[in-house]
Amino acid sequence: MHTLQNDEKQDSYPRGVEAASGRPKKSQVLLGLGSLTLATIEAICLIFVTANGVALLLGGASIAFAQAVVVFHSAAIRIPLLSLATIGAMLNLWLLFNAWRLRSAPSARWRRKPLDKKERRRIIVVATLSILTLAFVATELFLHHRFHGSSFARVSIPSVRIEPTFVST
Repeated sequence: MHTLQNDEKQDSYPRGVEAASGRPKKSQVLLGLGSLTLATIEAICLIFVTANGVALLLGGASIAFAQAVVVFHSAAIRIPLLSLATIGAMLNLWLLFNAWRLRSAPSARWRRKPLDKKERRRIIVVATLSILTLAFVATELFLHHRFHGSSFARVSIPSVRIEPTFVST
């Protein structure tokens, strides 16, 4: 009976695994590493093939939607959005200035507490984003004037400016 249990124990180990050590043989390790290497190469190949397909899809979509986006560059949409961005940035800057002015007032000095890091960071972020917004609006108006002749001109499709030609006689 005792030998039968030992035989059953030895049969329970997978083939190629030594019963005493519980470790796989060297040939199995090499086979596993080879399989892992080939799977890694296939995964890298799959990533490149997928990225190529995504790039092709994005390129095709950008060509297809290029003319549809021109509608958003029309004066009826562009000017109200620029106005809204300017008003919002100016309001943020005014509120920050007003808060600073009220904190600095002599009547508020007795109850003033120093700002914590979170509050200072919020003020810096709001001020920076507001100034960047005003810079972007000014840049857009300048470039639109430069390319289309007026900052508020309606952009026609396609946006090609035809220069008059003069023929001397």
